[in-house]
Amino acid sequence: MEAIKIVASQLLKFTIRDAEAQGVGAVAQQQQKNGTYLEELIKAMPLLRSLTIGFDGVELSSLFTLLAKLKHLRYFVLRHNKDSPTPLDTHLSQLDFSNLSAWLASPPSSLRMVGLPVGLLRDEWWEENEFGDRRSAVLEKGVELCLVD
Repeated sequence: MEAIKIVASQLLKFTIRDAEAQGVGAVAQQQQKNGTYLEELIKAMPLLRSLTIGFDGVELSSLFTLLAKLKHLRYFVLRHNKDSPTPLDTHLSQLDFSNLSAWLASPPSSLRMVGLPVGLLRDEWWEENEFGDRRSAVLEKGVELCLVD
């Protein structure tokens, strides 16, 4: 991460996966040391246009407040790594759906596409018709809301 921080202010696109099983890979090691290691990095990327992240490395309750500060963001994808040691339901329970709804209701003018995990379509998160309503509402603002694996 330190090497990325050096050029962060110039980055237009950034992608990182969730941590894998404990002890595997540099990202997993970083995640164990500091649960919010991506937040400062994201704040240091004011020109960012495309961001794909997993659930690890950010405070999920304030993720969409953080994203609202990225004025040039065009594409955002939140993915769950099937190899993550944390189940998707656990991650989703930490997500602030009111912040997500507010962010989608008033997206940055540059935003064109948001991808969210398909596992979101469950009764305890968003029912299919609720997702459809939100999708229609943001589409009117020029934003495509889609589900990703």
